[in-house]
Amino acid sequence: MIRIKARGRGRVAAAIATSLGVMATAGAVTTGPAQSVEPTGDCAVAYPVDDLVRGQQVEGLTVTEGTIPTPFTGEVIGALENGIAPGLDMIMMELDSTEIQRAGGIWQGMSGSPVYDTTSGDLIGAVAYGLSWGPTPVAGITPFEKMDDYLQPSVGLARTVEVGSADASRIAAESEVTPNQAGQGFTRLAIPKTFSGVSALRLERTATLAPPHGKARPYVATRFATMSGAADGVAAGSDLVAGGNLGASFAYGDITAGGVGTVTSVCEGRLVGFGHPMMFSGRTSLSLHPASALYVQPETLGAPFKVANFAAPVGTITDDRTAGISGDLTVLPDTMDVTSNLTYNGETRAGTTHVSVPAANAEMTFYEQLVNHDAVLESFGPGSEEQDWTITGTENTGTLNETPFTIEHGDRYSSEYDIAFESPWDVADAVWALSRMQGVRVESVTVNGTLTDDHSTWRVVQVMQRRGGEWVTLTRRRPAIVQSGGSLNLRAVLESGTEERTVWLSMPIPARAARGEGMLAVMGGGSSWNWLGGADTVEQLQDNLSDAARNDEVAAQLFIESRRGSFERADVGGPTGQVVTGRRMFGLVLR
Repeated sequence: MIRIKARGRGRVAAAIATSLGVMATAGAVTTGPAQSVEPTGDCAVAYPVDDLVRGQQVEGLTVTEGTIPTPFTGEVIGALENGIAPGLDMIMMELDSTEIQRAGGIWQGMSGSPVYDTTSGDLIGAVAYGLSWGPTPVAGITPFEKMDDYLQPSVGLARTVEVGSADASRIAAESEVTPNQAGQGFTRLAIPKTFSGVSALRLERTATLAPPHGKARPYVATRFATMSGAADGVAAGSDLVAGGNLGASFAYGDITAGGVGTVTSVCEGRLVGFGHPMMFSGRTSLSLHPASALYVQPETLGAPFKVANFAAPVGTITDDRTAGISGDLTVLPDTMDVTSNLTYNGETRAGTTHVSVPAANAEMTFYEQLVNHDAVLESFGPGSEEQDWTITGTENTGTLNETPFTIEHGDRYSSEYDIAFESPWDVADAVWALSRMQGVRVESVTVNGTLTDDHSTWRVVQVMQRRGGEWVTLTRRRPAIVQSGGSLNLRAVLESGTEERTVWLSMPIPARAARGEGMLAVMGGGSSWNWLGGADTVEQLQDNLSDAARNDEVAAQLFIESRRGSFERADVGGPTGQVVTGRRMFGLVLR
């Protein structure tokens, strides 16, 4: 239900930026995490929602270019009771400024812009919502009297706030929007997304072509698929003032994945902003960034949006709640640092991304490698890669002490289509497995790769068994035949173009096995991806990696069902110098 009081006080114009002592200075370019000059705090006083009246004059602050907030004006329309969540009303206002008129309405990235009562200077709330479709000057405001204590557990969030026909008519009567537009309801202003370092084409291809075995599915990318900025903009911690730009990221470095909005208030080393959640993730560890706005882009089909550059982080976003995000300006978040060292044609490029949210560890491990490949190769294309990687971290096994661990692994990859896409999945999946383990913290990932244009592979084309002093070619109708207590000796024939080579394999047959039958599989390591298994501990993952066949090896697996039980045996042959593909399956008779 919309609540509107009668007009009860006169219109007073005031420049609140001066009266509140809000100041901002241009920041310097920063190149790494650093605590810069602390911003000027405003410690705003909340204006009671119950005291608002229709037609009440307001003035706000936001950044349209650079880092210095500029004012806008507005007028109160009313309040929707429980419009955002139970116990959390939405205040509706019509806002105006030269930039709002140029852009066609309020814009994405304006979320968090503080709006003050022009008489008292008290903070009414933060711009956070707009009408569902198209540009509009009518904004939904999150009350600051809830934002300043919103770290209490959230009660849920309605992404869209419905507006009835009567309320829509009232909104239309108090603003320039039509009843039709008002009737579409309010929805959270989107946060302009940054996924710098990865092209939009790459994001689309990754989301649609991810292999079915990949556990490192695109989590962040699907939520941050619009490009609107890059890292290391010209801004400093002192620019994080009421109405200033506010960036929050999962990761920064080669890749910056985050969103930009506006600071609502700063007080005693903490700030609040956005007026709505970023991801609604509760307690979090997003990196907190100053940012510099390039411009506000008009949009005829939706809300305009801000384009901005992030500077290096100066704090941590600790809470992502119903009424906004909150951050600490005194502590930087711990990060998982993923580094890719890639050599191609004798030249090496090293790239690093710092990940502050563990849920994004695997995806950023994947994308850091992807973007480094693209930077080195400068194209999609075939090739092969010899790769080794190291993961470090700590594991809490139930004691107060964390035990450090190091996992090392190497493999070879080949692709006829896009080597940059084929090679990052294994290490990303390993990071995914580790990041989901209770008590495990991944600290660093280092990947070293050497690329070549040659993408030749071997293929398993024939399997022979040594029996009766001869080599017998196995087929579907000619199964392998073995004796209890003996050995199954095999020869796998590989082909690559006109070349041929042989790999030897042997598996002992248990003496206790009685008559029975089974199945024999001989395959290239590049045709299997079962090493991740069901690892629930660091030790299990290390064991799985140790037992796994490399992509340039040949693996044989034997399954026997006999009168005395089931038996499994395996062997690996190689490496062969090239990725091996192909799979051959045969029956087996145990005598």
